[in-house]
Parts: sequence; C-alpha cells; structure tokens
Amino acid sequence: MWDAATGKHLQTIKGSGAANSLAYSPDGRTIASETGNRDIELWDAETGRHLRTLNGYGSWVNGLAFSPDNGIIASAGADRTIGLWDADTGDLISTLEGHTAYVYSVAFSPDGSILASGSNDKTVRLWDASTGQHLRTLSASGSVDTVAFSPDGSILASAEGQVVRLWNSATGEELRSLNESYWCDTVTFSPDGRTIAGLSHDQTVRLWDTESGKLLRTITGHYPQVHSVAFSPDGGTVASASGDAVRLWDSETGELRRSFGNFYGSSSVAYSPDGETIAIESWGNTVRVRDADTGEEQLKLEGHTAPIKDVAFSPDSSIIASASWDNTVRLWDADAGNARHTLTVDMHDLNSVAFSPDGGTLASAGWEALILWDVDTGEQLRKLHEHKGPFYSVAFSPGGSTLASGGGGTILLWNVDKGELLRTLNIPIGYSVNSLAFSPDGRTLASGGFDGTVRLWDTDSWELLASLQGHSLWVHSLAFSPDGGTLASSGYDGIVLLWELDAYTGIGVGVEPLGNFLTTLGDIKRTVLLQNYPNPFNPETWIPYQLANDALVTLNIYDQSGQIVRTLDMGRQKSGVYRDKTNAAYWDGRNQNGERVTSGTYFYQFRAGDYNALRRMVIVK
Repeated sequence: MWDAATGKHLQTIKGSGAANSLAYSPDGRTIASETGNRDIELWDAETGRHLRTLNGYGSWVNGLAFSPDNGIIASAGADRTIGLWDADTGDLISTLEGHTAYVYSVAFSPDGSILASGSNDKTVRLWDASTGQHLRTLSASGSVDTVAFSPDGSILASAEGQVVRLWNSATGEELRSLNESYWCDTVTFSPDGRTIAGLSHDQTVRLWDTESGKLLRTITGHYPQVHSVAFSPDGGTVASASGDAVRLWDSETGELRRSFGNFYGSSSVAYSPDGETIAIESWGNTVRVRDADTGEEQLKLEGHTAPIKDVAFSPDSSIIASASWDNTVRLWDADAGNARHTLTVDMHDLNSVAFSPDGGTLASAGWEALILWDVDTGEQLRKLHEHKGPFYSVAFSPGGSTLASGGGGTILLWNVDKGELLRTLNIPIGYSVNSLAFSPDGRTLASGGFDGTVRLWDTDSWELLASLQGHSLWVHSLAFSPDGGTLASSGYDGIVLLWELDAYTGIGVGVEPLGNFLTTLGDIKRTVLLQNYPNPFNPETWIPYQLANDALVTLNIYDQSGQIVRTLDMGRQKSGVYRDKTNAAYWDGRNQNGERVTSGTYFYQFRAGDYNALRRMVIVK
C-alpha cells in the first residue's frame, strides 16, 4: 500500500497466494483480495490485519466489487457465475447464473440497486442487486473485460476489445461507442463523470469526453521492452530503442547520456556511418532522423501506412532504408528526406533490411522470402526461399560475399552473387532466430534467439563458439562495437547487455533502462506473452509464455472482426517458463466446433491473473 499523495510505501499485506483481484470498500476500511486459491480474503486497510476468508465458492475469481453500503461483495467467477457475499459474516448469500463463459468484471451502481457483469460470452448482464433477479442482457461485440458505472449511475461503460461502449443503464440503450486502435481492457469514469479513461494494450491511457465521445488526449506510458541497439561509429555510445524512447548510454560506464522521447514508440535504431545522425523507426509509421549529439529532429520521413520494423543506413550515410508491415521497403535520401524508391513485395510482414558493404545491394527479410534489390534502380535481383518459417533477421558479412538470414529455428548462409544456399546452422527446436550480426573482422557471427541466448559462431568452421546466457526473454537486437571487442544485446526483458568477447567469458555488464526492470539475471521478473511459432502457420502453432507467479491461464483466439473462434483453458499453472512444444499452449487451427478456420490474421489474448496481453498471428494455407 502506498500514500497516493507522496508515493511513500506504507505497508505490505501478505496473503496466502497471488492477489489477482483487489477492491477497496467505499468507506476505505477494508480491502478484498482474491488469493489465487479460489478464496477471497478481507483485510483491515489501516493495519493490514487479516479479518476473514470467504471460501466455498469453488471457482477462480476474476474481479471483485463492494456495494456502496459496504455490506455486499460481488465476485466475478471463472465458472461463469457471480457470487454475492455478506461482507460482515463472510457467508455466500447467493450465486447468479446466466453467463455462458468466464465472468471478468462486476460493478455496483452508485445507489447499490443494480449489479453489472461483463463476460467472455460477449454480453453485459444487469441484475437486481438485492434479489439477484436478471434484469437485462446487453449484447457486445467481443469479450467484455471491464464494466463501470458513471458517478450518477445513468451511464454504464463496457470495455470490449477495441471498443468502449456507453449504455443507458436504465433502458439498456446504446448511447455511443468509443473506438480504440488497440485492445482496451480497463475503463473508469472521472469523479465528476465528465471524462472516461481507458487503458489499452499500446500502454497508453486515452481520455474521452463522456457526453460527446470526443477523444480529449492520449497519455503515453512506458514500455519495458528494448527492441534495438546500435553502437556509435566511435564505439563510445550505445543507442537503445524501446517503446517509449531512444536512450543513449556511455558504453564504458553504462550511464545514461540522453533520451529522445515524445513519439509513438520505436523498435529500431541505426547510427549513420559518419556518426552524425540517428534514424529512429516509429510504430507510428514514421522514420525520424535526429542529430546524434543534440537530439534535435532533422527529418521526418513519412509514407508508410503500417508499422515500420527496421531501418538501416547505407555505408556512405546517403540513403536510409525502412521496412514496413505495409509490405514495402522505402529508400530515402538521408539529406533531403524524399523517397528515392518504393520496393513492393508480395509477401506478409517485412522484418529486417541490410545494405551490402559496398552499398549496391539491399537485402529485405519477410515472412516467406529473402529478397535482394539493386539500390540504384530499385529492381529486384533475386528471391531466396528456404526457411519453413518467417525470416526475422538478415546480415551481410563484412566482405559482402555471404548473407546470413535467421528465421524458424535455423540460420541460413547464402552466396550473395549466385543466390545459392551454402550452409544451415540449426538452433534448438522451437527457438527462432530473431537477430544476427557479423563482427567487423568477419570471423564471428552472433545470433540472438527466442530462448534468450546469444550464440557466437566461428565463420571458418561454423562451429558454435559460445552460448551467452543473461537475458530472461528473447534477444531482439545485436550490435558489435567497431573494434569487435564488445557485443551489445537487447531483449524483451527490458535490458541491454554488453559482452566482453576476447575470451568468450559470457560475462555481461547490464545497461538498464529507467526503472531497473531486471536486477538478477535469469530470474523470471515478469509475466510475458511471447510470439507464437511457427508464424505464419498451417495448420498448428504453439504459443509460448512465462509466468512470474502461479496463475490461472486462459487464451482466447479472435478473428479480425473480434469474434472468439477458440478458447484454450490452460488451468492453474505454476510460475515458470512455458516455451517449448512440451508445455507451451497449443492450437490446432480449429474453432470451438472442431472446424478448421480460414486463412488470415488472428489475435490471441492471454490472461494470467491480472496480466492481460494481445498478439497477432497469421494462418496461411
């Protein structure tokens, strides 16, 4: 518990299990928590003393709410029911039945007469709070994660996927809908009822005017994942890109020198070879070019219509290449900012681009193929097909004769001139290769995988030299220092590690972003949903994740319209890593009726306790 004004930590209340749901009583005297073992515990909010345990419900609890008079506690159950409890005695008063899937949220009207419940069955149900009688069912467009009443009780808000819907609580009439660009799973009213706040999966809070539905402002949060790293040409600075900012670190001391923020996320950063500018890829479909010393924005490259996944400078710093999920690669004049060429590919999402050392060839890596382009003309030179899964990364050797590509569990080495496959390096089953980098002398190839391991390969014998352990989640980006003595790796665990490579000791020096997301290497610090593999897939796929605490785990799979096609109930699981095919979630590509679903894009929503995340996957037939 924390002092809301000063941020001072007041006390820690230790229960008998993970507290997945919390609720304050309206008088502020009592806290209710779901313990993770199907019980509800009540605590004295001032002293932290345990008051009583409410048991006998027999179901995991997803949400809790006190009635306005403090007398009743409502619980949202995974068994499709709602429990009503006497807050003084702890007795179960009644069980409300009617939902046909998990109940995620409950809320009392301000006068206590009505109870609202939101469920995975795509409905909001209104109940008479005193009798338990079902009053009305409101049909939603997707799973209802949260329900909330306005302070005067006249409006009910429901968060359902990418829509926040407002209802007349007396008649059940839909008043308006507020569209989100990302999944919104929490919604609440301001005390005066004039503003609605919604928290979405892009880690932003959006504020709407209740009466007009107008978006007032967007408050940007902080992403822990570090997507990309790059050394300055002199090796003195390491740039790291995360969802909220690009940070520049002193490579010797690990001290933060500067951060560039105030833009919509970034997942790739590149230094110009002359060291004067930094190109920053933005999830807002824009590349921003900034002065490497001052951070001042020099160019804003716009034209992509979907998120940009990678950026790269040509060796002479004159061209910037950007790869986007709009299925194009764009080549930009680094001085003027105009687009020289737009290279269109007939494949799914592009993930990586790299210039050859002489700047004449560009390699682009996408889901189905690796393509080589002529930089001057923009013409396609050749297309390489070998991976069974997507291409995540591509890198030229310093001499330019060899091209390395990483994807579904393998590293492929190609002869650039002939387009022939030279060799295949295998990674442990189930772990895709997410990042690649050659050392400046070309003697070492570094690869980063979904297993959080950095591997070093000898480019003469192609034997594995070392496996560097330090990241707790997958490695997203790699970069060698100009002298080849240091390797930087960034991961989805929120840290950048610098590795001294002379003796391949594997001792990492942590360069941590604000907040110190990882303090002990190898420990599971956060519950995280990972990308499914293979992706795209046909007909089956595995969905990996890791749990920081014991939790009830469920996965809902949605089509593009927001309709649930399949629910995977994983049950109660212990904290740990669930990444390989023996323990990751498995989907056979069928809907609830056992029918195979059609090709296209799908979304999978992961719930573990109070953790909720959404990712995309693609079925290709």
